This record gives sequence, structure tokens and C-alpha cells, in this order.
Amino acid sequence: MPLKVTARQIADRLGVSQATVSRVLRNAPGYQYSQDTRQRIQDEVERMGYRPHAVASSLREGRTQVIGFHNQKSDLDARNVFMAEIIGSLQQACLEIGHFLLLHNFATDDPVSDKIAELTRGRIDGLVVHLRENGPLAQGLAQSGLPTVAIADRVENIPSVGCDDRLGIIQAIKHLEERGHRRIAFASPAYPSESAQVRHQTYIEEMERRGWQPVTIPCPHHDTDITFQALQSVTPHPTAICCWNDVSAVCLLRACSRAGVRVPDDLAVVGFDGLIDNRMLPRDLTTVDIHWAKITQTAVQILMAMLRGESVPWVTNLPPTLRIGETT
Repeated sequence: MPLKVTARQIADRLGVSQATVSRVLRNAPGYQYSQDTRQRIQDEVERMGYRPHAVASSLREGRTQVIGFHNQKSDLDARNVFMAEIIGSLQQACLEIGHFLLLHNFATDDPVSDKIAELTRGRIDGLVVHLRENGPLAQGLAQSGLPTVAIADRVENIPSVGCDDRLGIIQAIKHLEERGHRRIAFASPAYPSESAQVRHQTYIEEMERRGWQPVTIPCPHHDTDITFQALQSVTPHPTAICCWNDVSAVCLLRACSRAGVRVPDDLAVVGFDGLIDNRMLPRDLTTVDIHWAKITQTAVQILMAMLRGESVPWVTNLPPTLRIGETT
């Protein structure tokens, strides 16, 4: 195996100092070198096949060019449509600024102190997190000094980027109202995240503001039978339902198909998040489309601003878009 070429060898061949080679390659500010010197160094670098040592460079510059991502549930399964979208969009956002993405996963029973120690050990410049609660991990990260941005769900004392969930539900209810619906239900998860709670509370407020009766349908882990049975037990039956996410909406559509309930004639269905590809469905789903690529890109931009020492907003909510399909 050939020996690795060093900056010292290039310097010796050109009769310049190793510091000169390093400064030219890093384009270090404050140092002036002639175009001839710069060109000779670049030519020799290419001829000898020199590659800077990434670890040494990061030690000099205090940067690793790596952004970390951690999901509190340690669920990084690519079959999870939410995780697949977040990881893919983050990777693209990092690529656009010349950074790498490092995924962090831990055992669920790992102590919080161990997680924080690993995340702050200097392997990453900053961290993007998806946390479902304002617990010890969120508190520890907020106090650690590691630049951290939360996505999808707001976290106390950590800048957060997400969707304007209130606006999304308002758009959905208004759309159903225009379609003539008044008996509108809401499918809520058993253990709602902060964003799901905002969607549910906004639904209740919008229904009560119109003088209509809110009806909450349990949606435990996308259990189609429980959700559908609960919906059918309501009298009079709701004519429309807002689901807290697209997966629950798709599960409900399948249950309706099996039971002979016509969508949208008997029941209009609206999803929320825009993660399900309509090409995989028998009919286009009406949904509140969250622009996840823009959210992750914004999160990375805010993280970079924090690394530059700039002040950033605590909460950034990007507007969703109601995408009308064939289920309403």
C-alpha cells in the first residue's frame, strides 16, 4: 500500500514551509501569497495525489463539517415514512452546504447523561433533533452549549422549526365546511406529540367557534378496527373526519372499503402531513401537505446561524398547503 502523501513532502519538494502549503490549501484569511506560489502548490497537490487529513483539519478549525440527527424514540427505520422523509431531506440539506449527516441512535434504556455525553463529545458541529417531550434530554441539550435545533415538535429552550399546525387544521375544517359538512370528527393518537395536540386543540376550537359538536375518535397506533368501530358508534354518524396524520387516514380508508362505506359520499377523509405518495393509493388523499424539505432546510440554516454566533428565532412555523384529492 503506498504511503500517504503529507503536506510536509509537498513543502519540501517546492522549497516552501509546511505552513504555507496548509494556508494556501485552506485559503486561510490574513495571508497573502502570489498567484504563482498558489498555482505551484495546487499543481503539486494534484500531481502527488495529496488529500488533507479530515481529523487534523477539524482540530485546527474547530469544525467537523458534520451535523447530527437524533430521534428520541431511536426509530430510524426507513420503512417509517416520517423518518424516511426527515432523514432524506436532512441529508440533502446538509449536502447543499457541504456537510455530512450523522445519525445517532441509542438503546431506549440508556441513561440521559450517556446520551448527552455522546452527542456533545465533539464529533458533530450541531444537532437536529426530533423530541416528543420536554424531558431531561431536552433540558440537558439546552444547557450543553451544543447548537441544537428541534424539528416537527416544539421544545422548550431549543430553537424549533415546524409546520403551522393551527393553520393546517383551519384550512381542513374550512374546506369540509365548504363541502357542506357539519358533523366532523377528529382521529387523535393515544400518545399525541406536541404537534398532534395543537392539531386536536385547534379542531376543537374551530368546531366550537362554529357552534358544532367536536367528536374525538381514538386512533391507537393506527389500529384500523378500533378507530372505525369508534367512528361508527357515534350517533348521528360524522360525515367527515380529520385524521392527525396520513397513515391513520389511509388505514381508515381501507377500513371503509372493507365495510362498504363510500368515500367521500358516506364519509369524507382528510389526512395531515403529505407523506403518503398518492401513486400508492387507489384514490388521491385530501391532506394538509407539510413541506418537509423546506422545514429541514430551514432547520439546517438556523443551525449554521447559531454556529456563526447569530441570534435565531425560538419558533419558526412554515405554512402548509391543503392538497385537495378525491376523498372529500
